[in-house]
Amino acid sequence: TGTLQDFIDETIFVGDSRTNGLAKYGFVDSDRVYAIDGANHSTARTERFIQLKKGGKLLTIADAVGTVKPKYLMVSFGINGVAFMEEDTFFSEYALFLDELKAKTPDSVLIVQSILPVSAAYQQREPRMTNDKIKRYNRKLAQLAEQKGGLYFDTFTLFKDGKGNLSSTYDSGDGLHFNSRAYQAWLDNLDT
Repeated sequence: TGTLQDFIDETIFVGDSRTNGLAKYGFVDSDRVYAIDGANHSTARTERFIQLKKGGKLLTIADAVGTVKPKYLMVSFGINGVAFMEEDTFFSEYALFLDELKAKTPDSVLIVQSILPVSAAYQQREPRMTNDKIKRYNRKLAQLAEQKGGLYFDTFTLFKDGKGNLSSTYDSGDGLHFNSRAYQAWLDNLDT
């Protein structure tokens, strides 16, 4: 078994702003993070934003992982879809996205991360995005990960407080994004 650093060096982290935090806070090299702030798993299928070499053409996430063929692929989407995507669309798009990733890099170990909690205050401001709804989606996401031959990484439980909301310990201050302590806890949890 390798170290946590070995795992990080063999993984491509795919997602949105909450994944970008891994690079922003210096936990993971930015070239291992394929994420766009505000993206969801539907827009991520077509958005061309990854440049693997200087002057190279811009690639979608699926095309980029197909070139890199990482040992591990950690996918963390959902928060930017929970509020406005119909549930059926949310999951059919997620399934298509995972299928595209698996087709491009079939030997990579697929890890689907749970949708992360939001704060109590954030839930009040955005009533379409409740932690109860996120928990329900996470149960279906765990099943989807299994159906696609992947692993499910439950980080919702890691970051919630006693009431099931994003713990203030890990809140960057807006109720949606994480501080550096959250990423450290995330990596420590990953290490186990």
